Amino acid sequence: MKLICVNCSKETNTFICSNCGYLNPLQEIDFFSYLGISQNLNVDLNELEANFLSLMSQYHPDNFVSKSKAEQHNATVHSSYLNKAYETLFDATKRFAYMYFLINGEEITEEIDSKNGSLFTEFLEYYEELENIQHTNNLKIFQEKLHSMKQDVLDENSDIDFKNKSVAYHVYVRLKYIDKIIESSKKLEM
Repeated sequence: MKLICVNCSKETNTFICSNCGYLNPLQEIDFFSYLGISQNLNVDLNELEANFLSLMSQYHPDNFVSKSKAEQHNATVHSSYLNKAYETLFDATKRFAYMYFLINGEEITEEIDSKNGSLFTEFLEYYEELENIQHTNNLKIFQEKLHSMKQDVLDENSDIDFKNKSVAYHVYVRLKYIDKIIESSKKLEM
């Protein structure tokens, strides 16, 4: 990334100018590039977190309280964008939808419908299994199974052609179904 610093007019490779230290305004950049990770459906969550923490330590508004109002504003914008980028890329379903958006320039629908009979039946069975869970240990095992299933969906589709909207939609619906069951299972923990 090459930028021209708005403060000193020199070229810099990061938002914080390597020449004068000024925090430049956020320019259009995708979440993957912003966080310094490769655009991939399966991301290294440890690398993602490490890069997030590193950038947050640089861009946090507390670091700019004695700076100009413009830099304070830039820090707030960067921190907000950084949080949104991290939240999106950390969650596999949100990451999938974001990659779809990057490739197709449109958001993928979040509707979950019952038109796919076999998928709908499969997940009804998981809901029934969830309803029959009596012990906390069984709930944890069930949740691990769901997280494993979600990872399997990602692994099976790591090279998905996002331009094939029908295929992408079916993968996304599957991820959303799993998320719904995970959320339902969390309610039983309370």
